[in-house]
Amino acid sequence: MFHYLEGMDTFRPKRERLSQQLAESRARIDEWIDQHEAEPPSLSDLCLLEGLLSARRSLLAEVADLDDAFMNQLLHQREME
Repeated sequence: MFHYLEGMDTFRPKRERLSQQLAESRARIDEWIDQHEAEPPSLSDLCLLEGLLSARRSLLAEVADLDDAFMNQLLHQREME
């Protein structure tokens, strides 16, 4: 019989790492917004923002993939009981 929390030893550290990276990403985006609040951004500033937003989208996709994989693992373990 499988323990329903099998896999938590790998899920939690990955989830924590991604959460930390998302917090750092948010801080960088917030910093960009604060720096450009008073005047319109240059083209290079917009390129930097696009890179920051792209990195955040990638992290969000990783979180979603990790959540899906963990849910699938739990469902599979339940079926094996």
